[in-house]
Amino acid sequence: MAGLRRTFGRVVWSSVSLIPTVLLSSLLVFAMLTTITGDSLDRLLRDNPDYTYDDYTRLRNLSGFDDPVYVRYVKWASSIGSGQVGYSRLSKIPVTNVVTPRPVHWQFGWPPFSGG
Repeated sequence: MAGLRRTFGRVVWSSVSLIPTVLLSSLLVFAMLTTITGDSLDRLLRDNPDYTYDDYTRLRNLSGFDDPVYVRYVKWASSIGSGQVGYSRLSKIPVTNVVTPRPVHWQFGWPPFSGG
């Protein structure tokens, strides 16, 4: 019984100590992402002459870039936690489709295994 109690205590301690580690890691990643020089709207304004500064400020407000840092962090962390990591403007598909590996189907009829 004492061994079970000790094991349970270790599992609980490991689970509880994981919370600050995940929180600190997410804060570090968020800080790195937000301190990148220029955001996606800056690039959009620079690369597309059809956008005006009024369009830029409207999009910035709609995207939440004008929100306080703690509000942006909570929104970012909740979207990451729910699996909604955004949309790739480069690939024009959801980011989950870009970073998720494609399944590889191994078959014994594949040339290296077919003997010919």
